[in-house]
Amino acid sequence: MTIDYVINFTVPAISRNELPEKALSLMKDHHIRSLPVVDSGLFSGMLSDERLLTHLNKSRKPSPQGKRLVSPSVKNLVEKTSVHLTLRDSVYEALRLFSHTEHDLLPVLDVDLRYLGCVTERELVGVTGDLLSVNEIGCVLELNFSTLYYSVAEVIKIIEDNDARILSLNSLPASRGSDVHRIEIKLSVLDGSRIKSLLERAGYVVRLQGTDENVHEEELRERAQELLRFIEP
Repeated sequence: MTIDYVINFTVPAISRNELPEKALSLMKDHHIRSLPVVDSGLFSGMLSDERLLTHLNKSRKPSPQGKRLVSPSVKNLVEKTSVHLTLRDSVYEALRLFSHTEHDLLPVLDVDLRYLGCVTERELVGVTGDLLSVNEIGCVLELNFSTLYYSVAEVIKIIEDNDARILSLNSLPASRGSDVHRIEIKLSVLDGSRIKSLLERAGYVVRLQGTDENVHEEELRERAQELLRFIEP
């Protein structure tokens, strides 16, 4: 799944000459904590609500002469960064980049670094839910196995031969110094006990996590982090 599937075209980029009050108003309107900033149409950096609020609080304090300071443009509040996405990037790349930034959106740029749109953290969580099939009712099996004795084809065959479909399959790396890996498989059946038994007979260590009708956002974030650990170089 590529970024063009999840890009948000409604969040605007602001000019470096924009007033801080206007930038903060846009953040409130779009329920975001960050905004991309452009200079002559080219991406310049990111603006956070934390910097904005700190600046506005200082600028609203009276000067020694009793006059309130006038807020300048946001250009001195912009965080210089080259972190961005392109339309050809995958959602996995977006997940990876979000783990390295405090902003709640990532700008999407073309080859000339012009702003096209963005991917918000909230929307990406929803897409991660699609990847994990969290909206599908079923059960989740956790398999632990040695890298020397593992066959995806064998696992799939056991599952499909017993009238179940795989809704999602996530491979998680072994901890440092261990050759034991783990995969989580979401099945299309509510009762996975029979399949669990068959996989155990085939030599796999299996734990049945149970039904999974509703995964809350926090749990989804944890699963996304596990995906990140797998795709990180």
